[in-house]
Amino acid sequence: MKGIGGYLLMVDATNESAITELRERKHRLAKPFAVMYPNLEMLKHDAELSEAETDALKSIQSPIVLTKAKRNPKSGICLNEIAPGLDRIGAMLPYTTLFELLLKAMGKPLIATSGNASGSPILFKDENTFNHLKDIADVFLTNEREIQVAQDDSVVRFTQANQRIVIRRSRGYAPNFINKSFSYPPNVCWQWALT
Repeated sequence: MKGIGGYLLMVDATNESAITELRERKHRLAKPFAVMYPNLEMLKHDAELSEAETDALKSIQSPIVLTKAKRNPKSGICLNEIAPGLDRIGAMLPYTTLFELLLKAMGKPLIATSGNASGSPILFKDENTFNHLKDIADVFLTNEREIQVAQDDSVVRFTQANQRIVIRRSRGYAPNFINKSFSYPPNVCWQWALT
């Protein structure tokens, strides 16, 4: 499915065989997948969300937030297949109208992972995507909007003190605006560069 920064491969997160098939086709043996939830209420049944995590999920940046998974997720997601050996869910909410319509129609969480073979950059040009993903994707859902710059979804995690740690800075967080009026001692930058 074509998103804002590239194509995403989407699979029913409650279907063990579909997740296994995606891992085989994508050549992604153990790395966890992100899960897109139709709404925050459904996610709250699957994960223990702090206020900071909730705010990040609802923010305009809409990153993937690494949340603590509950032992028995009520949505029926296959946690062991999604994040083998981990106790966290990389959760996100729909950040485009098309994602929102799809997730509402499905009524369940979907894996939403970069449209690529593992180790390759996310695909964002239609002609390249169709050629490179023809052996991975069964169906393509696209639109006429051209993507100028490929960007994966940003990934964040929060400490116990609710301090945000950016694991992957991309869509929503990059590029950043740096206020030019910010002042600092000139030698500080050189010390950081030399260490």
